[in-house]
Amino acid sequence: MLKSTGAMGFATFLSRLLGMVRVTVYASFMGAGPVAGAFTLAFMIPNLFRRLLGEGAMTAAFIPIFKEREKTQGESSMWHAANSVLSGLIVAAGVISILAMIGITIVLHGKYLWLKDDTRLMLELSRIMFPYMLLACAAAVLMGMLNARGHFFVPAMGSAILNIVLIATVVCVAPFFGGKLEKQIVILAFGVLVAGVAQAAYQTPTLFKEGFRFQWVNPFHNDVVKTVVSKMIPGMMGVAAFQLNVLITQSIAWRTSPEVVASFDYAVRLMEFPQGIFGISLATYLLPTLSGLAAEKKFPEFRQTYRDALGYLVFINLLASVLLCVLARPMIRLLSNMENSGRSPPKTPPTL
Repeated sequence: MLKSTGAMGFATFLSRLLGMVRVTVYASFMGAGPVAGAFTLAFMIPNLFRRLLGEGAMTAAFIPIFKEREKTQGESSMWHAANSVLSGLIVAAGVISILAMIGITIVLHGKYLWLKDDTRLMLELSRIMFPYMLLACAAAVLMGMLNARGHFFVPAMGSAILNIVLIATVVCVAPFFGGKLEKQIVILAFGVLVAGVAQAAYQTPTLFKEGFRFQWVNPFHNDVVKTVVSKMIPGMMGVAAFQLNVLITQSIAWRTSPEVVASFDYAVRLMEFPQGIFGISLATYLLPTLSGLAAEKKFPEFRQTYRDALGYLVFINLLASVLLCVLARPMIRLLSNMENSGRSPPKTPPTL
């Protein structure tokens, strides 16, 4: 458990570190003004559907079925179940993306006087990036399949590939397309699609070695797809409640002051930096492992593995809580100094 969690935690650490570099590059490239807010809000919309369809609820519903087929019916049935879910995901995500892009196009070409330039830019960026939902959902399912087959380091590095492509887009590509930030940000939106393709393609060589070959399976009236959908609906409700809350909050902030949107997103990225190093890595290991033990009806091993995982998690959280309490003020001072370095002091004192 600790070996697999440690390997994935190391890969996740590298990914989160690159994510922090990406956020830093973003902040240097587009700041926290209306253009940055438009990009952030536009990227949140396909991300909402990605987290509803591809990550979290769907992975939790799919992996137990995947492991059960492997243990009870063999690899042929296992890969057939995977192709069924992938086919259904392509249909669902594709239909949502097409409808969303058509709706946004109608709004942009309509005579809506209430649409400001910043809002139009946000909608244009959203229309470009919406297909990212399909790519990210497919990547999430592929990563779940690799985790179920005992691969943890390679899938965890998928996010690192995503971050590398996005950083390269900002540093190496966007500056050569016009001098205005409004034009360069469109290039970054297309870079998101390229990054989604790279993240999904990165998983395929390892899956091919495992014997996976994609074949279209009619998802309609498919028993595996029906089972996955029925099991993921309760999980989607919980995820939707949180994600919709964030989206609504950001939308209100957009109408109030677009500058708040990007600043809030930068803060969330900083807050989530340590989250995946151990907690998410441990959870990613546990889901396929416990699913396999349950499929084989090894309930004593199931309970022991679960108890050990909870013990490790409580220990790490207690240690982290103590460190956060002790180092709270130094960390805030460090971040404040990093933010204010290189800036001239304000002419007037800030007011609350």
